[in-house]
Amino acid sequence: MEKTFYTAIIRGYTKGTSDMMIKIWKWVKINRIHFLGWSLYIVLETTLVGYAHEFGKPLNYTWHYALNIIWFYISAHWVLLKNFGKKGKKLLVFISLMALQIVAFVFIKMAISFILDNSPDNHFQPYLILVKHESFISSFNDRKDLLSNLWRCLQFIGFSCFYYLFLSYQANQKKIEAAEKQQLQHDLQIKSIESELYLAQSNYLRAQINPHLLYNTLNFIYDKARKYDDELAEGVMKLAEIMRYSIDETNTAEHLVKLSTELKQVQNLIYVMGLRKGGRLHLNAEYKGQLDDFEFLPIVVITLVENIFKHGNLSKELHPGYLLIEKTTHKFRIYTRNMLNTGIHSSGTNLGMKNIRHRLALEYKDAFSFNFGIVEENWFEVKLEVNL
Repeated sequence: MEKTFYTAIIRGYTKGTSDMMIKIWKWVKINRIHFLGWSLYIVLETTLVGYAHEFGKPLNYTWHYALNIIWFYISAHWVLLKNFGKKGKKLLVFISLMALQIVAFVFIKMAISFILDNSPDNHFQPYLILVKHESFISSFNDRKDLLSNLWRCLQFIGFSCFYYLFLSYQANQKKIEAAEKQQLQHDLQIKSIESELYLAQSNYLRAQINPHLLYNTLNFIYDKARKYDDELAEGVMKLAEIMRYSIDETNTAEHLVKLSTELKQVQNLIYVMGLRKGGRLHLNAEYKGQLDDFEFLPIVVITLVENIFKHGNLSKELHPGYLLIEKTTHKFRIYTRNMLNTGIHSSGTNLGMKNIRHRLALEYKDAFSFNFGIVEENWFEVKLEVNL
């Protein structure tokens, strides 16, 4: 048991170490250009200065270049990137931070030089500043070292300014690319919509051929039928009127039509379906309110009534279908209820209802409610309300 416990600890430690190494390697890989650039710069500078004067100690190089590099990134990412170019208080903050980092750099640079000069070889003993604080303070009187460190600070701040400009350019390029990509996506969407619109218009124009042909054919049949059967001829004429209304209102540029016009076609549809069913059609229609001058979306009421005939069972006198159209001062309402004809598939119903909902949303936005579905097992209800 104890062995298993220690094994688990070792495995956890090994896994944690492995994950850490992977993260470090990824970070090094991402920043490899920085490592390469600093390596070349350090080798080149130390070589030239070393041959021109003399080479320093490795520990000296390590501490001073570490400070230079750290200050480079502090200046670029923190002082410049977050504060440069800002107006008002941000400008004062930037100036203050720039002055502060110069003072801090020179102070730390002088401190590192003092510690390295007073420590044994290959040692770095920071406490010497406290032990020899008087000597450390007096080192600031050496104008040559002070100006040399100030120049070094300004040199790396200058480098960081160029790096900041590169970062700003890179950020602007990304913004431009993102904007171009967004514009391209927008153009593609517009092009797609235009293509869909063109396809829909083409399909619609092709679809108009058959209704017009059917309408003309119905007129021909009416002329023939009225010689033999007045009731049949009347049914054909009413069907032709429905077809004409559907075609004309679909093609019109008007969004709304007088409801009385559509209700006339609803009555025609009820008459035609009554002929088809041989009078065995049980549907109660009720109209309430001032409907004559009220304007509403065309083809909606006809579609809902057609849905009753197509998917409903209206053959039972004790269970008739019901249609209510009502207008009050603040609301317009359509309600239908019918028994379901279980032998008919409902996919057409869903498609028609989706089309109605889409048209209602375009015209009335959020000022409507439209619900439909099966209730009480074998009954289907539609409830449509529009706030006026």
